[in-house]
This record gives sequence, C-alpha cells and structure tokens, in this order.
Amino acid sequence: MPNLNGSTPEERQTKSVNGKSCEVKEGRESEDDQSYTRFSEEEITDALLVSQTSPGILSGSNAEILSCLLTHPDPKLQETVLNGINRCSTFTRNQNLFREHGCLSRLSNLLYQQKMSRSANPKLVTSVANAITNLSSNEENHKKLEDCVSTLVDLTLEDETGESVCLSSLKALTNLSITSQHHGHYTRVVQRLYDLVDTGAASIKLQAAKVLVNLSCNPELVPHMLAAKAPVCLIELLKQGTEEELMLRWTTLLANILTKAKEQKLTSASLPADDKHQVQRQCTQLCMVLVQDNSNPKFIC
Repeated sequence: MPNLNGSTPEERQTKSVNGKSCEVKEGRESEDDQSYTRFSEEEITDALLVSQTSPGILSGSNAEILSCLLTHPDPKLQETVLNGINRCSTFTRNQNLFREHGCLSRLSNLLYQQKMSRSANPKLVTSVANAITNLSSNEENHKKLEDCVSTLVDLTLEDETGESVCLSSLKALTNLSITSQHHGHYTRVVQRLYDLVDTGAASIKLQAAKVLVNLSCNPELVPHMLAAKAPVCLIELLKQGTEEELMLRWTTLLANILTKAKEQKLTSASLPADDKHQVQRQCTQLCMVLVQDNSNPKFIC
C-alpha cells in the first residue's frame, strides 16, 4: 500500500520551486488538496477493494474516498483509483455517486495538471480520459464536464500526443459531443479531426469520424466543417474496400453536412473567412452532392 498520507507541504513546495509541479488554472482546485487525509487506512483500503472486486455495491462513502484519492501525489495509487472508478462507472447509480462527491471536477483537474506537467504520465492520462468517457454517458454528468473539453481538445491537437492518449481523448470527445452543449469548444479541432481521418491509425480514423458525425448534427458547426481543408482521402473513403464502419460514418457525415448546408442555403460567403482553403471548400461541397443518405444519427463510443 502506498504512503496514504502523501508528501509534506515542504516537499510539495520544493517540487513547485523545481518546476516539477504542474500549473493550476485560475479557479481550479490546487494540487495540494489533501482531503484524502481525513480517511483512515482501513477506510481507504475498503474503498479500493470494493471498487476492484464488487463495484455494484459501492457506497457513498466509498465514492467520496475514491474521488478524494484522485488528488493523492502517488501516481501508482492514482492509477489504482482510476481503475476502480472505471470499473464502478458502468453502473448508473455509481455515476451519480461520483458526481455527488466531487469526482468530475477532480478528474478535470487531474487531466489538466497532467497536460501541463513536464513529466506527464500517458497511462494516467489515458485512464483519466477513459473515466471521463464512462461518466459522461450520464446526462447530469455530461452537463458538468465542460471544464475538461478544452483540455481534451488540446491533447488531440498536440502532435506529440501518443496514440493511446489520442484515442482515449477522442472517445471522451465523442461522448461529450452527443449534444450541442459543449460544441463551442470543438471549432478549433475540426481541421485536426479531418487530418486524423487522413493519417491516423484505423482506430483513430474511426473515432475521429464519430466526433465529426456528432458535430455535423449542429447547424452552427457546419460552416466551420465546410471551411476546413477537406481530407485528401475524401473520395477514397466512398469507394468499395473501405472499412464498413468508417464508410458508414463518413457517408453519414457528408449527408448531414449536405442537409444542413441546403437548409441554411450556405454559400462560400457564409463560411468563416480563410482564402487559402477556398479550393478545398469547393472540393468538399462538390463531393457532398454524391451523398444521398439523409439520416442523422449520433454515435456514442
């Protein structure tokens, strides 16, 4: 069992002076949150055990302890806690308990701290993103997870982001885009999503396409999607031999955009100004007329 009492204030101060701690955005909880210290080792051990072996009987006290442990300085303990949260979050009752005991804001803070850290732990970031994905399937949780959307977008935009972190971030962004509530944060990632459809691994191509499908259901996002540079593989994705799931998402995306563009009577003048993409816009609009399917589904990863 790791040291459950964490580092001393002096140790944390030293870490900050040495530049090893991460920035904390204004309005975010400090990484010095030690709320876990009010629980005994026996209570903590019990919460960890229940989360790993009997997630269906998680209590409110267990959920509170797990949520508080997300601020513990030991990354191995954090990973164990996140594993337990991911196991438990498949139950709607537990999703509500985690929300009620501050888990959502702590997950968002941890994700941000890892993104800002000079020594970010990809495994930890992936686990946090997976927890956000699971918890965001709850309608009330979905409403309260806006803080993490910008961080997930940042991770997706960074070229140095590894495949596992990118994929887990895209899964979370998929669930967080099933309604238009957070879509304002997505405009700056549209081009990156198209690029991932072009160059990403198969799983990332598909997940990027799922996010794009959800965004294409929002009339306010369609001009941004038309203004971005079309994927080089746009026509290839419509040809026989394309993986079936990817083709389904891609044709649905094009159908949604075409429908919304017709409804809004969009022209080039309606799109966000960016002359260097004019040729690509025309190519995108030309290719869209090939699509006949006007279905409008949304996808959850």
